[in-house]
Amino acid sequence: MIRTVAADMDSVVRIEDLSQEFDKVVERVIGTVGVAYTAIGSDRLEGISRIERQVDACARAYVAGRCDRNLWLQVLDDYERSWLVAADLASVDAPVTQTMAA
Repeated sequence: MIRTVAADMDSVVRIEDLSQEFDKVVERVIGTVGVAYTAIGSDRLEGISRIERQVDACARAYVAGRCDRNLWLQVLDDYERSWLVAADLASVDAPVTQTMAA
């Protein structure tokens, strides 16, 4: 059974679609961070674990109609940025290019 909720009269938010968007971000992170992953300290990985929980919570809220697409995309940006910062590949304030279609 596919879990869906009407986000507005013209669109439906499906957890499967959000998962695919998240997978694209993960692929970009893997491609960018690569071997730098082994140099990431456990303290930084704890921060990433927190943002992963935020991604999950936001996805559930979005499907339930409790947040909007802009917040979802911001959380994905924050997730990607947290990996880049953890791997010392970007500063905290550096913009992350988001290529998701609205």
